[in-house]
Amino acid sequence: MIFEKTRAAFNPVVQPLLPVEGGETVSGQDIDFGFKNQMVETNEVLEIFVAATATAGQTVTPAEGENPEVITPHAPTLAIKVKTSATGAAGTWETLFTSETFALASLKEGVILVKQALPDKCKEHVQIDLVNASTYDFIKGAVFGAVRPL
Repeated sequence: MIFEKTRAAFNPVVQPLLPVEGGETVSGQDIDFGFKNQMVETNEVLEIFVAATATAGQTVTPAEGENPEVITPHAPTLAIKVKTSATGAAGTWETLFTSETFALASLKEGVILVKQALPDKCKEHVQIDLVNASTYDFIKGAVFGAVRPL
């Protein structure tokens, strides 16, 4: 999804927020670090930041008595969930942590959402999920993910 296996800094891969619709979690691909506690051993950090400012979806469905030309903006949210597994097999993933929930106004280009080393209980496989717990959709926006030296 947004990460690659590496021990050095790399050019991050964009993950659009567009597919993270209201009430959905978009699961990342399995990142196989090759051994457990990879970030503890190598002094690297996981960094996830906004690469393109997020924009909310819109609706033209008016409430009763409202002008049908009025467009009402939605307010999606985003949280980052980091999971780990010894094998990467379905059903074996455990949540390491979930970030705070970020409001749409916080999802501006350049904002760092997560920057930390994965804890020593991190297993060989890692997966990063994007969670939109609101009922509203993103129509624009993207996040980057990278593993960087401290």
